[in-house]
Amino acid sequence: MGLPNKPSGKDISEYHNKVLGSLIGGALGDASGRPTEWDQSLQSIQKKFPPNGIKGLQSFGLTDCARDENEELVVPYTDDTGMTIPLLKVLIKARKNDFDVNTTMAEYARLLVDDMHVKHGWRATDRKIGNACVEGVEELEKKINQNQTDDPQWWAVGKGSKEGEAMEGGGCGSLMRVHPCGLVFAHDPKKAEEYAVAQSTLTHSHPFALAACAALAVGTVLVLRDEDPNKTVETMIKVAEKYDKKTAGYMEDAFSQALDKKGEFQSVDEAITGSQKFYMRYKGLVAHEAIAAIVYAFTLYPDDVKSAILLSANTPGDSDSIASMTGAFVGARTGFSGQLLDEDLRMQLNLKKDSVTVDKDFYGQPFLGGSITGNNGQIVKLEGLDHIKKLAQQLVDVQKKYFQDFQEFTLNDEKFEFIQPTKSDENSY
Repeated sequence: MGLPNKPSGKDISEYHNKVLGSLIGGALGDASGRPTEWDQSLQSIQKKFPPNGIKGLQSFGLTDCARDENEELVVPYTDDTGMTIPLLKVLIKARKNDFDVNTTMAEYARLLVDDMHVKHGWRATDRKIGNACVEGVEELEKKINQNQTDDPQWWAVGKGSKEGEAMEGGGCGSLMRVHPCGLVFAHDPKKAEEYAVAQSTLTHSHPFALAACAALAVGTVLVLRDEDPNKTVETMIKVAEKYDKKTAGYMEDAFSQALDKKGEFQSVDEAITGSQKFYMRYKGLVAHEAIAAIVYAFTLYPDDVKSAILLSANTPGDSDSIASMTGAFVGARTGFSGQLLDEDLRMQLNLKKDSVTVDKDFYGQPFLGGSITGNNGQIVKLEGLDHIKKLAQQLVDVQKKYFQDFQEFTLNDEKFEFIQPTKSDENSY
């Protein structure tokens, strides 16, 4: 059961379930796609993870582990989840205190700057960080240090507002973290879109990124309310079109291809093999490709978050981001108790899988002698799982007070602008 347009108090438990599904689905997809990111072919992925590629965290071994802030072994996520968590924290605070968009984005900018210097923050060693995210947050830090924060929108520093900046400011770095806008503002689709576009401009201001972020935030609101999957995608395309027609066109193509193939695949393995041509075209590095990849997986598996994640993780492109965004989006529809279970979030350490001696982990920290070899069979959890669950509960606690504020869904014709964006550069990418 989804959230009705005007839910009662009893619906808060369903909301909690869907928030968990989205946040955990996003982190699980992120972790699942990290080891396959930018593998050049399915054959390369299957060679690394025989015989059929990634099958979930159970496919991983010691080389895929890291230490968290408590020195516990975990299956790590990347900058996708690393930048999502600060945004979620700020949006919860904004919802609780009724911040406007400028105050909220200023808070997010400062938190990203602070978290950039934390050992296990979004910029931790080997989180596979995108250049535009780093450059954007470094520019924010410069503005803060030089007290250049008088302009209400001082935080809108992302590249992309000039011709030819699609690769810098049109990447998927703001799209990968946007789903909390739909989760927090599930009561108000217009506000979800506004905050989604705003948060993008901190690092990515190209129309590709703005269109994709607006579409995914509104789509998240719709899946929380159990809107028909096809109608959800059609609405997302309309939202994207306000900001960028090329992005909307990519989404339409992905939607059409997925509908054509929907009855063709009898298993997720068949879908992975049969979708390689699509994913070679839509590798996900740029936002309009990434949102197309999400639409494709969602259309094939709107009620099966595990299959959607596995399909997205076994791709020859930006697989961690594609799988993370897909997991968050489909997870918001299915909820946590529907398709994701606790056993999906753990792996059993199997040292036999690792044919090489491992001296350092994901963060470049040395393994302590004897501490790993003595733990064969140890259960290793998804990084940040307990923290994510706590944030979900905090959001639910805030929403209990405001749940009566739900707005009936209507398509918003307004286009939100926090910079003066260029027209989509058809020749840029």
